[in-house]
Amino acid sequence: MRRPFEGWILEAPLAGIVYYWIVKGYYHPPGMLIAVPYRAKGASRLETLPERSPQASLSWVGCLSAEVPATRDTGRLIDPRKSLEVRAEDLPEIIHDLIGIAEPSWSGLTGSWAVAEEGRASDVDLLIHFEDIEGGVERLRRALERLGFRGCLGPRSEWPGLRPKERVTEVCRGGLRVTIRVLEKAEGAECYTPLYVPAGRYNGIIMIEGEASKHGAITVPARYRFRGIGLSGVLETWRTSFQELPKGLYRAKLLLRVEVASGDIVATPDYGGRLELLKAQG
Repeated sequence: MRRPFEGWILEAPLAGIVYYWIVKGYYHPPGMLIAVPYRAKGASRLETLPERSPQASLSWVGCLSAEVPATRDTGRLIDPRKSLEVRAEDLPEIIHDLIGIAEPSWSGLTGSWAVAEEGRASDVDLLIHFEDIEGGVERLRRALERLGFRGCLGPRSEWPGLRPKERVTEVCRGGLRVTIRVLEKAEGAECYTPLYVPAGRYNGIIMIEGEASKHGAITVPARYRFRGIGLSGVLETWRTSFQELPKGLYRAKLLLRVEVASGDIVATPDYGGRLELLKAQG
């Protein structure tokens, strides 16, 4: 059976209520999914589930060397690609035009539109993957420009230093807002052996020097080169609000890990951390 990955949705009943969870990342421990609670069916978006819920908890995932939100792999899994097919006639036609011009090798739909819970002001949450990331991102930029989309900021991305007009991960056209998640891969896997080794935490000032690789600020996860006091490495984040960040000084609270494959320090603000822009460069 195909393993879910970033953007899949788990539908799971709990105490007579159907909850939706958004799957995060590409690697998951056996029998579990790394996922964040999204919303209850027929209700508005949720930030958390009740604390005493057996499914709403942080779990230590050894292969990631981090305590992350996770739930049991039970319930109905919603494939983003199938959601895009099922909702095809309901989506604005310009979404199909965007996909047609950008020509991703894989595309899918997540969020409220994927579970038929969208409202008049709901974003369209689009997932895409390019086998050739460099050529794919350039096609995506051309498609957005040709169709009249402009970069904009979502409700959780409105902080100084971001350059809205240059963004491709959050775009607007008239009253339509589209969040675009450019996935690093379109497959999931179980993880058994450690991908990272714990290396403590960092709380202080860092300098983000640029992308860790070309288009590294656009893909999921986003990766940046950074320097701190006594360390340097890669800052990795899965949050849309931390994509396409400007170079500059930041106040940061980071989880530090060493990537087994490369030996590099990998820092993230995602697990109980923070990242606050102090001064943008340029």
